[in-house]
Amino acid sequence: MPRYSQIKNNNPYQLPDDIYHRVIWIIKGYDRMREEYKAAIGYTPPVITGMPKDNEVYKPTEDKGILLATQYPEYHAIEQSKLMIPEAFREHVFRKLAYDEPYSIRMPVEDGGLLSIKLCESYESVLIYGVAKYLKMIQPEECL
Repeated sequence: MPRYSQIKNNNPYQLPDDIYHRVIWIIKGYDRMREEYKAAIGYTPPVITGMPKDNEVYKPTEDKGILLATQYPEYHAIEQSKLMIPEAFREHVFRKLAYDEPYSIRMPVEDGGLLSIKLCESYESVLIYGVAKYLKMIQPEECL
């Protein structure tokens, strides 16, 4: 298992170690969260019985919206944080953090250039910081 440590020198996205490692493990759970989120979208709350003593109000859209908003903030935080990274780097950086895939020495880009591994590592910090910011794990004055 690889060791995780953040860039210490000239890193404007420096986080406390405990928050940094919590965010790493939240990112690693992305696939599970995505599958649960997709299942929750198809979720239909139980229908009221229509019995005279049954006084529940059936609001399926509201119930589903509340479920999605309250149960999956980590999923939304990861999705929003991925948008902070330029598209050419996004998939490489995310796969490194979520699946421990090493950066290739020659990572092709659509325009024919090559991605810098150092630049990808700096975008790792951006992604991790963004997730911590969206989940409110850091104080507002520390936010971007």
